[in-house]
Amino acid sequence: MMNHDLSQLPVMTTGREVIGIITWTSFGNRLVLGKASTVMRDLMGQHHETRADASLLDAIGVVVQQHSVLIRGKDDRITELSEFPF
Repeated sequence: MMNHDLSQLPVMTTGREVIGIITWTSFGNRLVLGKASTVMRDLMGQHHETRADASLLDAIGVVVQQHSVLIRGKDDRITELSEFPF
């Protein structure tokens, strides 16, 4: 994650199905508890989503509370930020 400047990594089975997310928080919590692992399912935490057409203020609220948010696009796929016309 550090090599690619990633702060979170969604764990997905398809472009539409998210099963969890690995964040520095989820990784660090397990490391501190002596439960470090190299297996994805052991490092995952619960993910949080918002719709691409949701209010930016609502999305910021989720990020502040949860430290990350995945954005679901109109086609119901998790969307990359590069797809947003900022």
